[in-house]
Amino acid sequence: MINIIIPSNNIEERKYLLDVVFKQFLGIHYNVENSNVDEYQIFIGKDKSIIIKDSFFSNIRKFRIFECQCYSSKSYLFFHPLFMET
Repeated sequence: MINIIIPSNNIEERKYLLDVVFKQFLGIHYNVENSNVDEYQIFIGKDKSIIIKDSFFSNIRKFRIFECQCYSSKSYLFFHPLFMET
């Protein structure tokens, strides 16, 4: 069984990401828990682990959100430092 520890913010989004990768793509069962960590910690058995830096959700506070009126509905533009701006 694979045990995964994730940071304590954006939990639902992180769980969705893990579900797509591990369950839907790989067909692997896993356990997930959140903790006060800064990265994804994936434990396979007792002696193997993978640490993955959280470069996306850890920068969530750097999002800039703009509201614009497009046609007759509201739209929101999100800019993130990892994406190119035009």
